[in-house]
Amino acid sequence: MKITVDVYDMKERFVAMDRDYYTFEGLESLLDYYDEIDENMELDCIAICCDCTEYGEGAACSFDDLINEYGYKYPVEEWLEDNALEENEFDNDLYIDSLVERLEDETTVLHVANGNYIVFAF
Repeated sequence: MKITVDVYDMKERFVAMDRDYYTFEGLESLLDYYDEIDENMELDCIAICCDCTEYGEGAACSFDDLINEYGYKYPVEEWLEDNALEENEFDNDLYIDSLVERLEDETTVLHVANGNYIVFAF
């Protein structure tokens, strides 16, 4: 027997499995993403947690974690040079946007309604 889950059901299941890593908006993005692939897909919280990470406000990982984990894909020095900026002109938000653009060339990145990003492992 299969049941249809909504984002509230997903939240409950992630919490029950001690995997409350995603914001509500992040779960909405994931539900939309997986429904697009196959609306009859079985919900596997652990597989989702292995496949992707949400970065940003209210998520288990911060934007600093995103930079620490993927910054090597677009080093700050290279970003500054590409944008003809000095080190003292560094803008964290603009850098994160540029880093995410680079990541989108290599993997799936979901833009969450709350301004966070969900990055799929690659």
